[in-house]
Amino acid sequence: MKPYNTKEDAEAIGRRIRAIRKSEGLTQEKLSEILSVGVGHMGKAERGKETLSTNVLIKICLQFHVSLDELILGIRPKSEAPEQTPLIYKSGIPELLEGCDEKEQIYCRKLIIQTLEFIRAKKVLFTSDPNL
Repeated sequence: MKPYNTKEDAEAIGRRIRAIRKSEGLTQEKLSEILSVGVGHMGKAERGKETLSTNVLIKICLQFHVSLDELILGIRPKSEAPEQTPLIYKSGIPELLEGCDEKEQIYCRKLIIQTLEFIRAKKVLFTSDPNL
């Protein structure tokens, strides 16, 4: 493994955070709000000019379902290799959207984002009852 290089690694972590944010359709402002950090600090962190605290990095991992290895080192843990990924993560929503036109897909995406925001804001936990 290569030695730790503060500037180089901070830039790589920032690129990964930016990629996660964009894949979730979030602005820097919204991500800053979710993580309770300043927008300026978030922008500098994405550019590798500043680093985020361990607590904030953990929040990112929990919020967006990535491991610390993936966020910090850019590698997937062996237990998360594609061939070992549980089936539920290999199928599901994409298959549900296959028969949808573009407007329906956009509506479903917005609905999913709003639902996730509600769950995260209310700290709603999943229960064993799938009807709740």
